[in-house]
Amino acid sequence: EHFSSSAVLHEELLLALWQAAGLKQEVFADMICLCRRIGLLALSDHTQHGRIWLVPTRLPFNKAPSNSLSVEDETRSTAWQTVVRDIPNVDVLLLTVPIGPILPASVFERLTAMCSTLGTPVELWSGGAHFYLQAGGSVDGQGSIHVRLQMAGSTMGAVGPRYHKLVIECCADRDMRPVSWAFAVQIRGHMRSILDDFPSLRVHQHPAMLTCPGCTARAANVATEGGKAAGDMTLWTLEAVIAASQKCEVCGDKVSLQTAKLLEEPSPPTSLILPDRAVRARSSVADTLYCLDEMRYGTPLEALSSLEQLLGLASVDNVDNLRVSGERAILDEFEAEAGRASAWSDVEKGEYGWSELDWCVYLSAGSFKADALPTSAEGSAMARAERAVALHEEACTKGLIDVGRDDPTLEWFLKHNEVAHADLSKGHLLALRLITSPVAAKINCALHNGCDVSRPHPYPATCILAFDGLSKLWSTQLGMRHSASKAAIAAAELAHAARLGGEEETIATSDAAYKKAAAASEALKIGALWQASCRVNSEAFKVRGGTAMGFSHFSDNREAQGMANMQRLFHADQVTAHSSGLGATATLGETANELIIYHIEGSHLAPVNLSFLSPLSTAAFCLPPGTYFEQRKESTEWLQVGEAQSDQIKCKIVELTLHLPPFIAKQAALAEQTRAVGKAHAAHPNMGTDHKRHGANM
Repeated sequence: EHFSSSAVLHEELLLALWQAAGLKQEVFADMICLCRRIGLLALSDHTQHGRIWLVPTRLPFNKAPSNSLSVEDETRSTAWQTVVRDIPNVDVLLLTVPIGPILPASVFERLTAMCSTLGTPVELWSGGAHFYLQAGGSVDGQGSIHVRLQMAGSTMGAVGPRYHKLVIECCADRDMRPVSWAFAVQIRGHMRSILDDFPSLRVHQHPAMLTCPGCTARAANVATEGGKAAGDMTLWTLEAVIAASQKCEVCGDKVSLQTAKLLEEPSPPTSLILPDRAVRARSSVADTLYCLDEMRYGTPLEALSSLEQLLGLASVDNVDNLRVSGERAILDEFEAEAGRASAWSDVEKGEYGWSELDWCVYLSAGSFKADALPTSAEGSAMARAERAVALHEEACTKGLIDVGRDDPTLEWFLKHNEVAHADLSKGHLLALRLITSPVAAKINCALHNGCDVSRPHPYPATCILAFDGLSKLWSTQLGMRHSASKAAIAAAELAHAARLGGEEETIATSDAAYKKAAAASEALKIGALWQASCRVNSEAFKVRGGTAMGFSHFSDNREAQGMANMQRLFHADQVTAHSSGLGATATLGETANELIIYHIEGSHLAPVNLSFLSPLSTAAFCLPPGTYFEQRKESTEWLQVGEAQSDQIKCKIVELTLHLPPFIAKQAALAEQTRAVGKAHAAHPNMGTDHKRHGANM
C-alpha cells in the first residue's frame, strides 16, 4: 500500500519479491545495480539505518514521496521558489539540453536514478526532480547546491512539431558558480549517455545552451515584482562557455567558467556500501559494544549475503584459507592494519591507552611471565611477547581489564569447561575476546558501513573465527541448558519417588541430588537482557523491525544501560540529529531522539554468554551480525536522572523477539526441544511442594 501510493520501496519487500521469483541470493546485489543503471530503481536515501528505494516510473504527479528514515530539513522540503529566495547572493545556472521530437519512455526515470547518486532527493514527481547536493569533497569549494530537473516541450515555429528538452537549474551562492557548473555539465553528460541508446535521436540533437545567469536573475526579479520581462536573454552554447569567458551584451554579466574543474564522468553504480567514516566517539569504550543505535530498519540485503560477500572477500576460498590459518591470520591482519593511522585509534587510546595492535598482542599472549619468554623466537615474536608482559602489568595496575584473572592467556581459557565442550581453538578464543574488547568499535563500524571487494573488512579473519566461535558456543550452551534441565527433572522424579516410600537416608540423598541439579539448571538459565538506544526512530522500528549488522551485546544490568544512554542523550555538548539525512547536528533539546530500552525475555533462543571470556566486565551476551529484531510489546516508564523528584525522563520499554541469522538458526530445532523440556520441568507435579514439605520435616 505504501509503495503503490508513494513509489517508495522498502528493501525487504524487494528481496522478498525476488526470492518468490526464484532468484538466488548471490545475485541480488548485481540485480539492484542493474536496476539502478537502467532506471528501474533510484536510491532516494542511504543512511546508517538503511536504504530507501524509489521506482521512478511509479512516481505520482507533483507529489514528493514520504521518507520514513529522515526528518526533512526546511530548506529541502519547501518549494523551489523559497530555496531561491532564501539563499543569500543567489545565483541560478540554467542549462537547456535538447532531446528531439520524441521522448522515449523511461528516459527521465533513468536520469533520475543516475542523479540520485549525486545527492539527496527533496521532491520527485513525474517529469521533474529536486535534489540537494553537498558540494564539499567533490570539487574545490564547500557548500550546498539545489538542482531542479524538468522535462519541457516547445514548438519549432508557429505550426512546427513539438520538441522535447531537459531543463537543468542549479541554485547556489554566487561564489559556488564553478561548482554549480560542474554539476550541471555532469548531469548533461548523464542525459547524453542515456540518449546514446537511441540512435534515431542523434540527427535531431542540438547543442546544450546556457542562459546568462544575470538575465535569469533579472527576469526573476521582474516577475517577482509583478511586471513583464523586457528584452531577450543571452544564450551561449556549452562548448563556447567551456572554451572561453563570455560577457552578456544585455545585462553585462561576465561568465568565466572555462577554468572550472569539471567532475569526472562516474561509472555506473556498482556499490551499495556507505562512505567510509571514522568510528563515532562514544561516552565510553564499553558503549561501543551495544550497537542497536546503528541497526538497519527491516531486513537489508547484507543480512542475506554470504560470509565472503559480507566481508568483501573475493571468494569462499579466501574464507576457508583464513579459517584454517586461525590465530596466525588474526595476528597478521592486525599487524598489517597497525601502520595505518586512524581517528579511531586516537580516540580509543584516550580511555585505555592501548592501540588495536596492543589489544591483539595482549589477548593473544601465550604467557605473561617475564622468565617464560621464548628464547629462540624471531625478533617480531620476541617483541610481541615482551609487549604482552608490559601490557599485562599495566592492566593489573589499572585494575580494569581481566579483573580477577591471574593468568588470562589463551592456554588458560582453553581449559574452561564450555570451551572444551565447544571444541574452540585459540583462534576462536582470540576472535571472541577481540569482539568483546574496545576493538569491537572498528570491527562493527566496517560491518555497519558495508564491505565489498574494493573496500574489504580490515579484520576478516577475526570476523570469520568469531562467527564460528559464536555458532559453536551457542550450540554448546544450548545443549548444556538442555542437559541441565533434563537432569533436574530426573533428579526431581527420583526425589519424589524416594519420598513416597524410601528410607530417610535415601530421601536425604535424593533430595540433596535434586537441590544440586536444580541449582545447576537455574545457574545456566538466562534471565531478562537489556540494551538501550537513543538514536532509533521508534515508529520505523515498530513497523519494520531492525537488523543489527555488527556484533551486538546485551547486558543483564538494565540500570547501567539506561544511565549510559541518558548521559549520551543529555550530557553531551551536541547530539546527532535524528536521521537528518544531511549530516546536520542539533543542540540539546532540539532533537527528536528518545531513550528506548530494549528488552529480551530469558529464553533458549538467547544471545551467547561471553562473560567468561570478555576482558571487560561490561560485555556479557553477544549476538552475531544479521540478527533481526521484531518488536512485541511496548510500555512507557519514567526514569530518575537526578536527585530531585522532578529530575525524571520518560522512556520506552520495548520487548523484542529474536530471529537469528541462517548460520546459527539451524540450531533452532534443538531450542524447541529445550523449550519443551523446560515447560515439562515447570509443570512437574508436586516438584516444589514436595521439596518444601521434605525440608520442613528435616
